[in-house]
Amino acid sequence: MKKLSILLVLFFWCATAFASSVTKVVVGSGNWTEPLSSEKGARVNVSIIDVTGPMTITLQRKFSGETGWRDVDTWDVTGSSPDYEYITKPEAENGVFYRIGCDTGDYTSGNCTVRLGGGRK
Repeated sequence: MKKLSILLVLFFWCATAFASSVTKVVVGSGNWTEPLSSEKGARVNVSIIDVTGPMTITLQRKFSGETGWRDVDTWDVTGSSPDYEYITKPEAENGVFYRIGCDTGDYTSGNCTVRLGGGRK
């Protein structure tokens, strides 16, 4: 039973670590997707859909070995906002991680769905 538990943990870690997309329903400040890794030369697709209230959505990245996240871009969205689609520039190196969500203090009300995809060449 212990071996099965270890195998399941490894499987789910690998599935998250090497995912080709991550999605999150943002319902408040501090809601972020799991990190998505990006390979050299790959682009990351950003989607913000089904917005029901005002908030600021932020795309962040960090490089391998860094502890903090850096803002790449932000979108002020409202319930009447159209869906957003954005594609990053090709990555210049391996070991870059992206996440998207709503930072502390940037949430007012409602929710939206955010998605990052790609990251693989």
